[in-house]
Amino acid sequence: MFNKLFGKTKPKKTIEDEESVLPDEHSSTDQSTPSSGHTPIKEEDLKFYQGGVRERFKPVVKWVGRIGFVAKGVVYGCIGVLTLTNLSGAHTPNGSEGNESPQGAFLLLGGIPSVGKPILVIMAIGLCLYIIWRMWEAISGQGCDATFSKKKNFFRYRLSPFVSGCVYIVYAYYIFQMLAQTEQEQQESASSQQFPASWSKTKLGKAGVGIIAIAFVIAFFTQIINAITGNFIKDLKTSEPDANKYEAFIVHLLGRIGFGGRAALFGTMSGFFWDSLARQNESGNKNMVAAAMAKLSTSGGGRFFMGLIGVSLVIYALFAVLNSYYKYFPSPPQSRVTYHTNKTVNPEED
Repeated sequence: MFNKLFGKTKPKKTIEDEESVLPDEHSSTDQSTPSSGHTPIKEEDLKFYQGGVRERFKPVVKWVGRIGFVAKGVVYGCIGVLTLTNLSGAHTPNGSEGNESPQGAFLLLGGIPSVGKPILVIMAIGLCLYIIWRMWEAISGQGCDATFSKKKNFFRYRLSPFVSGCVYIVYAYYIFQMLAQTEQEQQESASSQQFPASWSKTKLGKAGVGIIAIAFVIAFFTQIINAITGNFIKDLKTSEPDANKYEAFIVHLLGRIGFGGRAALFGTMSGFFWDSLARQNESGNKNMVAAAMAKLSTSGGGRFFMGLIGVSLVIYALFAVLNSYYKYFPSPPQSRVTYHTNKTVNPEED
């Protein structure tokens, strides 16, 4: 009665109010499941581009990824070896001498007497499997993490593997092209000739060179962040609490040094393209990567830096090959909680 007189009528509870006090399985009180900032989707309602690689395909993805990483390691190992042989003056076959690039790596492998062609066929198959693994994970959003924003998940688990897959498509195409060529034709197609100077003669071409330079700057920062923060470690079995600490230390150190070497290589490439806007650099009979590395060989400090890149790329090659054993396939979320379903996953079970 008094409430009615003084206008303090107690509001009735609505259905919405009662539902709001019910426990939510994805609420912040559940410490094991971080909030993703979005409404989880039921597994049966997921689209083909959501929720990652399906359970029935995981064994296939595992072996596709493993073989692909071995092929990737061989490519970087050859680039590192070619860099070091360039410094030492040692001879390498099939015009690969002084061509420290993926194309130079394929020239080196294809120039091995008697077994060059079969090795290139095996490399083509390995790189195609690596492409399939990267594209499969990019399309399915494998690795998307409940603790990451939608934008961060897109760049890390969709755009990054897609771009990587596109790069290796070019490499695989080059190998298939080499298989139908003579040694002379292989060496000619491995060179970038007048590029990037040929682009630097027009405003549109200069804009293209600038975009490539910026792309390599971005690549530099992504690799150096991996080297410093060790973001890659959560994708490895050595990140688990029960892993051997000495084994983990060695694998993680190899990864940090290797990513640092890739960062140095991409930084060198970026500098080469920025310099090309002013000097109109030509690659000549080398690939553009080798032309960029050749810029370092003109001074004592540059040659020392070039040597560091060569050694670190060989180390990265070893790390990539070790990934075929230590890496989780498919890639798990960093927090082990999936983005779309907020489901906790245990990569050890796969």
